[in-house]
Amino acid sequence: MNLMNDLKFTIVIPTKNRSETLFHTLRTCINQQYANYEIIVSDNNSSDNTREVVLSFNDNRIRYINTKKNLGMSSNWEFALSHISEGYVMYLGDDDGLLGGAIEQAYKILKHQPYPALIWEKVNYNWPDIQRNPNQLSLSLNSKIFILNVKPLLSLISLGLTSYGRIPSIYSGFISIKTIEQIKSRSGNFFHSVTPDIYSGLAVMSEIDKYIYSMAPFSISGGSNKSNGIAMSLNFNNKLMKQYFKEMDIQQH
Repeated sequence: MNLMNDLKFTIVIPTKNRSETLFHTLRTCINQQYANYEIIVSDNNSSDNTREVVLSFNDNRIRYINTKKNLGMSSNWEFALSHISEGYVMYLGDDDGLLGGAIEQAYKILKHQPYPALIWEKVNYNWPDIQRNPNQLSLSLNSKIFILNVKPLLSLISLGLTSYGRIPSIYSGFISIKTIEQIKSRSGNFFHSVTPDIYSGLAVMSEIDKYIYSMAPFSISGGSNKSNGIAMSLNFNNKLMKQYFKEMDIQQH
């Protein structure tokens, strides 16, 4: 099987001043056997050694871009998206990781079932600097794959009967660029919320009818001391959250 000239996959890693975890995230991304993929590190004007860490890999699959000024998180995500023109794209946190063979497995599924989105049950990992359950990994061993219908799933979510984690979010899920461009043609930018991960899933659901959901994970969702999600769950007044709200350049709903 010639994988060189087939589906293009892009892994986007938005980052800001997290070089210590970014290094390990990149290690998981370059350890993939599939040939036709690219890693874009979108640096939101970091003041640490993020650029040096990225360049230290000396890998032509990694492309480093820099906003040159402080942007809100969603604007950085949009900035990265403007550098992609084909195939499928997913966003990966700078303290997350790809599992071995993830891209090749995504290719095998999408090649035979070319749906506009493929998402999966996430593996959760707590970095050693987390106070509660440090250095702990939790995952499901289920390997079933489902085709989900958008309309009934939206109804279940609105009634609180299922998790929003099943929506086709671009964060740890592959979304076709064609679908993204169709959304952008109506709304200008793709991201219109301060929470780009959840928003992207709802935006994609407004455009498609069905998508693939895999119980088998393709990526690891990491929680570190610098994670926005961890910071929000602990204290909205901490330093990280104050910086997040200060840089917010999209009106909060």
